[in-house]
Amino acid sequence: MSISRLILVLCCVVGHRLADAGELGSITIEVGPIPGVANDNRIVNFDTGARHKRQLYDAHDAKLHHVRGIELGELIAQLGAPKGADTLVLHFANGMQVPVRLADKDLIQHLFIAFEHGDPTGAFVTTYPLLAAPAIRCPKIVYTRENDPTALWRHTTQLTSVRLVNWAALQALLAQPSRQLPSVAGWKLYSRNCQPCHGMGGQGAQRGPDFISDLDAYRRVPPLAESDPSDQPSLHDKVKGRVGGDMPTLDYISNSEIKELWRFLHSVHKGATK
Repeated sequence: MSISRLILVLCCVVGHRLADAGELGSITIEVGPIPGVANDNRIVNFDTGARHKRQLYDAHDAKLHHVRGIELGELIAQLGAPKGADTLVLHFANGMQVPVRLADKDLIQHLFIAFEHGDPTGAFVTTYPLLAAPAIRCPKIVYTRENDPTALWRHTTQLTSVRLVNWAALQALLAQPSRQLPSVAGWKLYSRNCQPCHGMGGQGAQRGPDFISDLDAYRRVPPLAESDPSDQPSLHDKVKGRVGGDMPTLDYISNSEIKELWRFLHSVHKGATK
């Protein structure tokens, strides 16, 4: 067999295996940190017989989509969270890490895992097209609540893994690079609004710049300053979307919360870089 023929055969085999994996609906499940429970990981599969066909509103592009998959609540029920686990952290291909508290039943009922995207004729594929945005490879989280200005789900991409954690243990782990415990003022604001995209000292999400390693300049600019386009933008300008880049606009964060965040980031950066 010629080299070119062999390469073609291998490509076909690899492509076939990738297609099979997508059709199986594979999700990587990680466990930990949870006090008293060993860290672990495994893969679960949801074949086509386990999936539900739905027509759902997706906050990502505010459109209706034909999908096939499972409710997030079904996944949680199947996993059987170990004692001490109180949060599910969803990891995405673009580096985002979004926590879902297991007690937040209202949020959970608005989250659907789409393994396939279809059309009214019943044809389904494992890529998820979006209006005015690049298509996303499945599985994709569909957030079905309408008119939610805080929806981080509009910025997520392919779901890569699901992690069962104890929230306090995870927060302590993420706070380690700051050399401070997550009880300091501003941590809750950071954890809720920033952590899903930004890491801290190499810990946590990786969609946006690291708040310790890369953002020294932000702590040296007054938090509510109106920046000249040629200057380093203030935290206020970044949060309110007044400068370029792909950071989501967070209009719901008040000026007083921005100042609290700035004080927190200033303190953790100073503590971590001594």
